[in-house]
Amino acid sequence: MSKFYNEIKMKKIIQISFVLIALISFNKNVYACDAINVPIGSKVSDAETTLDFIDYDVENSDEDSSPVQFQANTIDYCPNSNLDNTKLYVVVFNSMIAGIRVETLDPKVEKNQIYEFVKHNYGSIDSEPTKKNWTGYKEINQPGRLILYGKYKMDNEIYETLDISTEELIDYMSGEDLIESNI
Repeated sequence: MSKFYNEIKMKKIIQISFVLIALISFNKNVYACDAINVPIGSKVSDAETTLDFIDYDVENSDEDSSPVQFQANTIDYCPNSNLDNTKLYVVVFNSMIAGIRVETLDPKVEKNQIYEFVKHNYGSIDSEPTKKNWTGYKEINQPGRLILYGKYKMDNEIYETLDISTEELIDYMSGEDLIESNI
């Protein structure tokens, strides 16, 4: 009789194991996004296959040129990322990728979408940012990259952001010198 129960337990354990493996595999595929994982500091020419919305004139750029920000709908470049209510920004400076930003489009549509993406892709951050009126930023430690998750308030609405850059290039992500491309 005990052999019969042991076989049933073993079958249950195997079934649960398969379910867990399937869920883990599913989560990795759901949140994958090559566009956001383009190496910061890489040449624009190396990233243009993945980020084909960038129209940067490498020949007419020099060290004194201003950083240029390009934008696209995140869902077009990260279709399985659950970032359908976000915009993707890429900042180029001196012919290299200076940083990548993902930002909420409509804060009324879906809350904590970027938070969930960050949590599943870049490491654990505490639950403090999920509180209703929380604003601020959290730094996620990763070697060689500066990853900042944040929320800010504008027009009585809370917007989420994710900035990916490096210590050396983060200053080019904003400021009065930043040129927004209209393409």
